[in-house]
Amino acid sequence: MPVTHVTTDTFTTVVLQSPVPVIIDFWAPWCGPCRSIGPALEALAEKRGDTVRICKVNVDEEPALAQAFRVQSIPLVVGMKGSAVVAADVGWKGAQALEALVDQTIAATPPAEAAPAIPEVDVQALRAALAAGGAVVDVREPHETAAGHVPGAILIPLGELHTRVAELGKYSGKELYVICKSGARSMKAAEFLVTQGFKPVNVAGGTMAWIGAGLAVES
Repeated sequence: MPVTHVTTDTFTTVVLQSPVPVIIDFWAPWCGPCRSIGPALEALAEKRGDTVRICKVNVDEEPALAQAFRVQSIPLVVGMKGSAVVAADVGWKGAQALEALVDQTIAATPPAEAAPAIPEVDVQALRAALAAGGAVVDVREPHETAAGHVPGAILIPLGELHTRVAELGKYSGKELYVICKSGARSMKAAEFLVTQGFKPVNVAGGTMAWIGAGLAVES
């Protein structure tokens, strides 16, 4: 399997949904050590591509991903299983160290995540919260929100939430309402937002309940 160049748009599909562990090299063209690590990554992709996926992220072209992973020095190589970072190393320390990081990633067991208790409210409670200055994120797809969404909602599809969470920074530590069509996708989004320091509140019944209650929408 060749080395895959990952972007914000492809991160969910390539990394989070990968059937095998993923190694990500955060790099930049102007970085000398980054250029040194390149051939070793290519060799690893050819040698072990059936058991691990090798990826690269250009931090100059993908600042949102660099921010999400808190990249401060490059090259930074991280090993992931699902959404969990299970190994990391900064700098170019040779092919043997890179192989060791791959082995560590493959052998690692991702930390168990306790199921968070996500509070839920109905659409009338959401209406009252918004009237008092609250905020709501709609995690449906663009074609769904274009047909009608809660007025003033922040529109971030569930598949993009991982890489766009920085857009919600001003709500960190505060109640943030999350809505979708019926409440299922918004619950998944809320579970992720808890891990990022937010206090999400799921809207039971979603946009269907909002419209069913005769409340206004915008498109």
